[in-house]
Amino acid sequence: MPYLTVEVRHDPLYQAGPYSFFMNWCASESIPHDASWYIEVFDETPVRAVADIIDVDENDEWVMNPETGEPVTHQETFTASALPPLQGTIIR
Repeated sequence: MPYLTVEVRHDPLYQAGPYSFFMNWCASESIPHDASWYIEVFDETPVRAVADIIDVDENDEWVMNPETGEPVTHQETFTASALPPLQGTIIR
């Protein structure tokens, strides 16, 4: 069961408030928040974060799935030294 599940917000308008704590945690743990679509953090030793990283084309534009309208992603796993300051679910 994830400790934290985040649908990453890419619009700066929605990155304020408590969400900024999550962004700061990602930066301190070298987890690519801006390149991610979805992140799950697990309370394990070490802390594990699984991010759906957005695929980009040769022009650094998001590759979109024409059927769903969402970005095409691939998963990458990161380890962190501490849990994020938020717990639960953050939706877009």
